[in-house]
Amino acid sequence: FWCKQANLDYADNNTRNPNKLTIDSINPPYHNKFKELVPSCLLCNRMFLDMPLEDRHILINYLTGKSDLDLSNEKYTKYNEQQNRECLPWECIKKERGYKNIEQARKVFLEIYNSQKNCCSILPNYPIFYFKGCKFSVSCDRVVPGDCSKYQLLPRFLNFAKNDLSHEIFIEELKKRNFLNTHKVKVILPQNYLENSYFIHKLKNGNGVRLGKTM
Repeated sequence: FWCKQANLDYADNNTRNPNKLTIDSINPPYHNKFKELVPSCLLCNRMFLDMPLEDRHILINYLTGKSDLDLSNEKYTKYNEQQNRECLPWECIKKERGYKNIEQARKVFLEIYNSQKNCCSILPNYPIFYFKGCKFSVSCDRVVPGDCSKYQLLPRFLNFAKNDLSHEIFIEELKKRNFLNTHKVKVILPQNYLENSYFIHKLKNGNGVRLGKTM
């Protein structure tokens, strides 16, 4: 229904098979109306998760090169605002590597951020940004499933879709769905995001930046 992928696998018990036929709801998280259920490959089902229908179409249009992904009106935390406690993307590095100090994980994340030229490793014109609770935000993924020695930064929707596939197989599956056709479109962030976002300041300055009334 979403990517027009044909010849899906029926009755497949492999929970990581991206071409497994599943049933998806166009009105998540509700699945109680038959007319709102559609067939979907597992890759798309996981990628969209509980994303609203409008956002799904916007994302598909971006991935297939039909239009920009306009996030200019998304809300985000500014560095001079009073902070609510939020889970930043490098928390997973801290947990998986057993770091006692969050600063160690932040520095690892910053190295990846710089090495990827501040963009997603799979969608090269997709900027690395963070809006709390947003599926379009960055997440931290293992390059090799089960091995936390090396990470890559991906938007959360790609991380969900990857589902422990190898990097190479995942790229092939995205190509089959024409989901890497983004070279003529772009992601539009809120004006001044890179100058005043809490995430960017925290990433680059760590404990040395004063954040509103907190340090």
